[in-house]
Amino acid sequence: MNNNNSDDFDDFLESTPAEPISNKLQDVVNNTRSSIHQKLNPSWFQINKKVLLTHFFASLVTLSLCNQMGVRLFFDGPGLMDIFMNLGFWACMGLCGAFYMGTTFLILPFILSLDERNKFQKQLPVFISAVSIISLSILFLLGSSASLGVMAVWLIGAEIAGLAGFKFSQVLRRA
Repeated sequence: MNNNNSDDFDDFLESTPAEPISNKLQDVVNNTRSSIHQKLNPSWFQINKKVLLTHFFASLVTLSLCNQMGVRLFFDGPGLMDIFMNLGFWACMGLCGAFYMGTTFLILPFILSLDERNKFQKQLPVFISAVSIISLSILFLLGSSASLGVMAVWLIGAEIAGLAGFKFSQVLRRA
């Protein structure tokens, strides 16, 4: 029996020590810290992807309801432009930009997570301007033609409605 204990002791001395509990605890802390950091600091890539996808689908809806500087994807006829034109040409251009961009930024707070919204909101005017300019460029690629004055009024309407739509949706989301 004594010989057997001696073998056990030799086996013990030759074995590799187990990883200390403090190392495992440190791994858990690091993984938790990394996970919290990712949640509190979402990537701009994820935010941009959600913004562009939301805008794409909102554009499909708005371009089926309202002609944007001569571009309409589905259906024939003036759509909402007929109503907007009753207020005058320049009002129509501003309202078209407002409807087009306002729809996207009205939906967006329901798509973004709280942390994404907080990060996004810090750069909101920049995003609205960027998405508006990209949208105008795509409308021109689709065959639109408009003067600089028309584009300026459209952009002003888009900027105002984008800001108002985003803020309004955040209030609705909290309620």
